[in-house]
Amino acid sequence: MNMGNKKGEWATYDFSDDMRSFQTDIAVGADWQVHQHFGLSADFSWGLNGIFHSDFKTVEQTLYPIYLTIGAFWKF
Repeated sequence: MNMGNKKGEWATYDFSDDMRSFQTDIAVGADWQVHQHFGLSADFSWGLNGIFHSDFKTVEQTLYPIYLTIGAFWKF
């Protein structure tokens, strides 16, 4: 099959059955009150195991879930 750029010629990949349903990770977060009513926050999370089951061989590199959340808050 030749892959093209028109609908019907696209290659479709669905690896959802090969993904883990449970992850373990390390998380770190911090809040900083900039002013009496205003503050900033940041949360970082790094997965300790890959997102795919260990017997999944289509993607050779281990892919880890990594999340960074940055926020601002207002205290009433």
